[in-house]
Amino acid sequence: MSDLLGAVIGLVFAGTTIFVARTKHYENWLYIALLPCLPLFYMAFGVLDGSVNSVVLELVYGLPFIAAGLLLLFVKFRFSAYLAGACWLAHAGWDVEHDLFFVNAGVWSWYPAFCALIDGVVGVYLVFLGTMLPQGRIDLAAASQP
Repeated sequence: MSDLLGAVIGLVFAGTTIFVARTKHYENWLYIALLPCLPLFYMAFGVLDGSVNSVVLELVYGLPFIAAGLLLLFVKFRFSAYLAGACWLAHAGWDVEHDLFFVNAGVWSWYPAFCALIDGVVGVYLVFLGTMLPQGRIDLAAASQP
């Protein structure tokens, strides 16, 4: 039941985030800026549990997402929307399969479903957005323009 509740809340949260990003014109930076932050939530669960081992493992497994997010944030790429979407979808997979790698006892039971739904919806949306953008590029330079 907690997985279902987490998934429903995640779906509502993802929809609200996309709506706000579209209406406030945050799409040029928000999804890429949040990408390096995704592993930090799991690290925080390790801190809540008091497990240094979990924090270190979450950091190690989260490094690809941190590196990809920072790279997309500071380097202009063609097809950056597709790359960011693929990273978000990969993190959704991480959420679903997290316990196969190791158990972080601090993670709340409903959180993986919640996060997987958010990551999956945002990832699919970014792939869709890439079809509408010139060269599939999220243009961070446009973020400073109204």
